[in-house]
Amino acid sequence: MQVIEEFIHIVGLGMKDFHNAYLMTGNLVASIQRLPAVSVMTDINFPMKGRKGMVDWARNSEDKVVIPKGLFVSPSAGDMDGSPVFILGTVLYKTLGLMLPSPKNHTVVNSKIIAVTVRPEPRVTSAHLEIELAHLANGTFNPYCALWDSSIMNDSWGTWSSKGCKTVLTDASHTKCLCDRVSTFAILAQQPREIAMEYSGVPSVTLIVGCGLSCLALITLAVIYAVLWRYIRSERSIILINFCLSIICSNILILVGQTQTHNALGTVSPQKHTSLSSAERENHPKVLALRQR
Repeated sequence: MQVIEEFIHIVGLGMKDFHNAYLMTGNLVASIQRLPAVSVMTDINFPMKGRKGMVDWARNSEDKVVIPKGLFVSPSAGDMDGSPVFILGTVLYKTLGLMLPSPKNHTVVNSKIIAVTVRPEPRVTSAHLEIELAHLANGTFNPYCALWDSSIMNDSWGTWSSKGCKTVLTDASHTKCLCDRVSTFAILAQQPREIAMEYSGVPSVTLIVGCGLSCLALITLAVIYAVLWRYIRSERSIILINFCLSIICSNILILVGQTQTHNALGTVSPQKHTSLSSAERENHPKVLALRQR
């Protein structure tokens, strides 16, 4: 991300005032604008979906950021060079969320990522960036807005933080945020914990029928070869017979393994029950009363 931001600022320095440029690839869409502060009369929307040559994934995307005009004010009250000139860079990343480390506790990045960078650093104002991002996956819960904070050195990358961003609206498909600074933004959400599937202990009917039919067909083939062995004896036939026998053995091992698993689970359960029953007996009121006597 830092490399992209530096590239944007270098390109912006070489541009003329009021000019803008778009960079579009399969994984990102970037806008670079050189803006004199006095020329910013309205809020700036990104991305411009109607722009000629816009890649399909960005044109069809429902992600957007609105950059308030109040952000572009002179960094210092006594600016002697007239109206300051800002270089605004906005980037929509398609797959960056897969590369950045996610927070713990089953939290994942559940949106594309939008980055906003301004040079020189804008003065802190009451104006907020409006970011709206579409969810990538269904089934998540507790979505919230976050920005990338490279100053938190938990590792060499930085980490996601909700400080400076407020979630103002969320539904099943979108989340809207208000953020008080320029940064890199995304929607984080919690994944449902894996539901522990209780093992039934009995091999499935499909598995038993499949292995049984396979063994029956292979045994029938082996019998036919044994009857006609004097006529079809060859190296190729020997290979085929060995192949049939190996598949029959593998099917038997599958069924035996399922049965052993069932027996192991059946052995563990009574032990747990016995242990719990013993504990209950030890703590029974009558037993405690006899001990006190």
